[in-house]
Amino acid sequence: MLGRKAELSKLERFVQPLAEGRIGGALCVEGEAGIGKSRLLHTFFDQLKQNFGPHNIFLCQTDQILRQSLNPMRYWLQRHFNQSKQRSQADNKAQFEQKLAQIIANTSSETVTRELHRTRSFLGALLDLHWPDSLYAQLEPQGRFENTLIALTTLLQAERLRQPTLLVIEDIHWLDADTRQFLQQLWLTVTAVPDTQYPLAILATSRPEQQEMADFGNFPWQTISLGQLEPPELNKLAAEILGGTIAPSLQKVLANQGEGNPFFTEQIVRFLQEQNLLEMGADGWQVKAVQQTVLPRDVHALLVARLDRLTASVKNGVQYAAVLGREFEVRLLALMLRDEDQFESILAEAKQATIWSAMDELRYLFRHALGRDAAYKMQLRARRQTLHKLAVSALETLYAGALRSHYGEIAYHAEQADLHEK
Repeated sequence: MLGRKAELSKLERFVQPLAEGRIGGALCVEGEAGIGKSRLLHTFFDQLKQNFGPHNIFLCQTDQILRQSLNPMRYWLQRHFNQSKQRSQADNKAQFEQKLAQIIANTSSETVTRELHRTRSFLGALLDLHWPDSLYAQLEPQGRFENTLIALTTLLQAERLRQPTLLVIEDIHWLDADTRQFLQQLWLTVTAVPDTQYPLAILATSRPEQQEMADFGNFPWQTISLGQLEPPELNKLAAEILGGTIAPSLQKVLANQGEGNPFFTEQIVRFLQEQNLLEMGADGWQVKAVQQTVLPRDVHALLVARLDRLTASVKNGVQYAAVLGREFEVRLLALMLRDEDQFESILAEAKQATIWSAMDELRYLFRHALGRDAAYKMQLRARRQTLHKLAVSALETLYAGALRSHYGEIAYHAEQADLHEK
């Protein structure tokens, strides 16, 4: 972590009420893409583990592509209830029941326990788990939605009774309307009785140019605005990447071109590395004199230039993956590529080039949304349509026995592929 000491201190003050069993409020870390919002929270969470004592951190990731109802909450529940697309529905149901029984057993409030039993099928439905005779199955859509919000609120009540809880929403500028409504309802529930002990806080990240916090009505957001990093901090970042001191010539390039943005700065350094435009001089790593003005004009062009440097098969694989979104499933990409011989090397080489990283053996994640966007937008519309059509076929093949759970993804790719009937 470079700099940001004042911001870390503000985060520490923000969660202090949780340690006292009180509500912690709502805080949004905002800043332009690549400025270090997620890195700041990651560092802060590491400090909490060391200094704060037992607590929950529930990560709710929005989706830039698939704006499914309550999508961030589904993302959290998938992990909270140990769900896996590789398991049968029966096995996922067993995992769900086991976790819910554990939560109920550790809940001290009889009111909360009764409500968890009553709304069990609504939580399950968010995970595409269904029971034919459940309360969820008996209700109309409006009743299902209202009870789903109650179920989520009740689950968070149970968790905060056990230990202080941080609800973290990444990229709130992509938030769907239903999750926005849920957060407002959650906040009304939390603050309805001022004397109630409710150790809960909400943290979010946002790009201010894409999200007006006024969209949340009277939601009491505090904000931390991340500005540009100072040149000495960016120089440290470059030195860390290169493994040695950087000379004044390279410092000047980073100051002029990096815009104080750590992600942009990293991309400049890696571009210069890959183009063999750096050399070790008496003062450290420096830009070769004949190539002082070679940099692309902006970060998008820089990312495209880096992608163009990859081998044809790796670049092709990255472009296929970009169609699936920032986070993608390995088996799905393999079905689209239909090239088992090179698939493992494609994953490995793109990882080595810092294009993406492995979340586990089944899922990969583009290291930054801007990288995924560059790989997607550098392709002509006709080719993107072809790849979306491939994604439809791959989804229908991979999940032939459980298509219902993937209708949203299939519909999105079919729309992008102009498959109107489908």
